[in-house]
Amino acid sequence: SRPTPLTLDAVLARVDRASPKLMGTRLARGLAEAKRLEKSGAFDPSLNFKTERLEFINDLGKFKTKDSLQPTVDVLSRQGAKLSGGFKATRSDPAAIGRGVDEEGRGLVSVRVPLLRGAGVNEKSAAERQARLGYPAADAEIGLTRIELLSKAGAAYWDWATAIRAARVARDLGQLADDRAAQIQERSTSGDLPPIDSVEARQEAQRRRGALIKAEREIAKATFKLGLFLWQDDGGPAPLPAEAAMPASFPKPHPVQKPDRLALESAALARRPELTRLLTDRAMASIDAELAVNDRRPAVDLVFNTGKDSNPDAFDEVGKRLKAGVLIEVPLARRAATGRLRAARIKMQKIDLDRTSESQRILTEVRDAASAVDAAFERHSVASEELALAREMEQGERFRLEMGDSTLFLVNQRERARAESELRLLEAFNEYHQALVTLRAVSGDL
Repeated sequence: SRPTPLTLDAVLARVDRASPKLMGTRLARGLAEAKRLEKSGAFDPSLNFKTERLEFINDLGKFKTKDSLQPTVDVLSRQGAKLSGGFKATRSDPAAIGRGVDEEGRGLVSVRVPLLRGAGVNEKSAAERQARLGYPAADAEIGLTRIELLSKAGAAYWDWATAIRAARVARDLGQLADDRAAQIQERSTSGDLPPIDSVEARQEAQRRRGALIKAEREIAKATFKLGLFLWQDDGGPAPLPAEAAMPASFPKPHPVQKPDRLALESAALARRPELTRLLTDRAMASIDAELAVNDRRPAVDLVFNTGKDSNPDAFDEVGKRLKAGVLIEVPLARRAATGRLRAARIKMQKIDLDRTSESQRILTEVRDAASAVDAAFERHSVASEELALAREMEQGERFRLEMGDSTLFLVNQRERARAESELRLLEAFNEYHQALVTLRAVSGDL
């Protein structure tokens, strides 16, 4: 039974779905998620334990001890605020009565809120934001690899299809030579034609057999090359495509219309992963600049503590305790933050220039690819007309031979000229579809 026709879209879909190289590149998104998870871990709550043993001599001159355990839960917010809550349990020697021994609180709560430096923008929150930008960065790398693979797969597909069609031309030409050689050999044996005609016919048949061997080798090369891009869903290589899997027909070439050119240029600027990667790099640099600006500010932190105190003299609570204050730190020099700020701004300026250059390069690629498609279309049209004329010349020369007004040499020449015209048409056909694949790739349409 005839195998299912192998179309270009089927090849590209298989590459997109099961190519190990592309699947390996897609793991970059998992790495980006792992990196984001790592940076988000800075805001995970933590359970801390603090133990103390106090040894002292009481008012009676005796050596005593007091043990304490203070578990707390600490939480850091993305806005920079730090919250700590817990309690302190103390166990003292019953005879350890003395002033100033147990003045720590029980039921402790403390809050530290930055008002300037670190408020909203801090090193840990900036790192998490940059880690989140790893997603579009990974997608850009995946897109670049995907475009490269699909472009190569499309080129390999059209080389394969062209090689099969070229081999068919060689087979047809060889079959003509074999049939003619058999007929002339029969007529030469009967004395109707001179023996030299039979020699010439067999020589031409051998020449065409050699050309056919070369054409079939081209099929094998193209098949192996295409097989590099064909994978099964389980990760194993797919069987090499059979010659019979080539579709019976292909879309006719057509030029790229001006509205289509403009649409492709706009699509390229919106889809190309190179521009996405530059935008991501700029966003990361912008976060660095934002953090550097924040680090240039003085540190003004609001501190708040509350709890309960116990009176060691009376073994009773004296009430709630509340402490509040402001911590201020003013840097006398800010060179480190200033240097980072300048570096980030210079990096953003460079990225902006790179985006301008990259956009122009992408537009040039799209225009060049569209020009190549149009040139290949024109060449295909010219080759089609040439082939029609070559066939007409072949038929006329063959008719003249039948009328005795031509020679076998001229007929062979006409047949070879017609075959060469067919090969030039196939070359233009391949060039057109290769250019079309390139156009789809540079416009981000693959």
